[in-house]
Amino acid sequence: MISKGNGDPARCAKNLLQIARGEVPFDRVRGLDATIYDRPAVDAAPALRNDAQWMLGIYEPRVLASDIEINAEDLKTGRFLVTADLE
Repeated sequence: MISKGNGDPARCAKNLLQIARGEVPFDRVRGLDATIYDRPAVDAAPALRNDAQWMLGIYEPRVLASDIEINAEDLKTGRFLVTADLE
């Protein structure tokens, strides 16, 4: 968290995209589904895109994600970078 600007819709969307599902104690559905990361990159990217689109629609309705990009940073460890172009 940063000291100022946490209510900004873009900041909230960025925070949401960095949370794994189950990480928030009283809201176990918030976050990206971590089981997707175990899939092959070809299958994981579309599933992550759909999951991110759903989550942003539910938890941050103030933004519209026009494009969600999934980049496999390290295929050996299954690390993906999820970014969204917001309107």
